[in-house]
Amino acid sequence: MENVGVVPDIEVDNNPDRLAAGYDDQLDAAIDYIMEKIKADPKTLPPLPPPPEPR
Repeated sequence: MENVGVVPDIEVDNNPDRLAAGYDDQLDAAIDYIMEKIKADPKTLPPLPPPPEPR
């Protein structure tokens, strides 16, 4: 790893002009990626625990 950065899983061009205009292409790509993963393999939430017993 010395003198070599980490190879990205998804390469995204980060245009400084778009970033200055308020657009974050890296964040958008990450959100798109995770939303696709959620659609491909949806998970269910565990049931809520009961309320605590009064003392």
